[in-house]
Amino acid sequence: MLNQVKTAVLWDWDNTLINTKDVILKALSDVTAKYHLPSVTPEQVRSIMGTYRGAYWQAFGDKMEEALVFYLSRYAAYADQAAPFPGSADVLEFVREQGALQFVVSNKRQDLLDKEVTRIGWQRFFNGIQGTGPAHDSKPHKSFADTLLKGYDFKRLIMIGDGESDMFFARNIGARAILVHNTAGVSQWPHDVFCSDLKAVYQVLKTEL
Repeated sequence: MLNQVKTAVLWDWDNTLINTKDVILKALSDVTAKYHLPSVTPEQVRSIMGTYRGAYWQAFGDKMEEALVFYLSRYAAYADQAAPFPGSADVLEFVREQGALQFVVSNKRQDLLDKEVTRIGWQRFFNGIQGTGPAHDSKPHKSFADTLLKGYDFKRLIMIGDGESDMFFARNIGARAILVHNTAGVSQWPHDVFCSDLKAVYQVLKTEL
């Protein structure tokens, strides 16, 4: 039997609910040191990590998979330093109390994503958690949502994220798009609402759920 709820809320993970900027930067710094490449700046982090195996990694050529494996190992070494943004648990609890579905949809590798959700203790909030892997596409492809949402019946979707792939993913799946934390994308990417932080997202969701 299908679960019947009014709304399904899809959350990006990195730098939407969880602040991983410093962790990612440290891991990338280890990569650039190993491969004798120019250092990555904090401003570059978002574009580099926006799509798994994206343009930054393609530049490694035949060493791309090796570099990615090394990066992921270094990320795992620093992962305990990632922490929730202020207000994140409050808004997740509010959405749950409204009876809406909640999912994580992230371009982070599935095993790393699962470990972070478990470490923080947020499994109770989510009906499903989807990261990347060899068996399916990543955001912004519509197919990334198909398996995750199968078996649920809802009237509308809301996608909340901080990046380009999140906003185009929202458009591809017919979701209302809420951009958070990222003023750089306000004029560039399709979105319905901009929120400076998760406290503002909470206020928006109060009117939408």
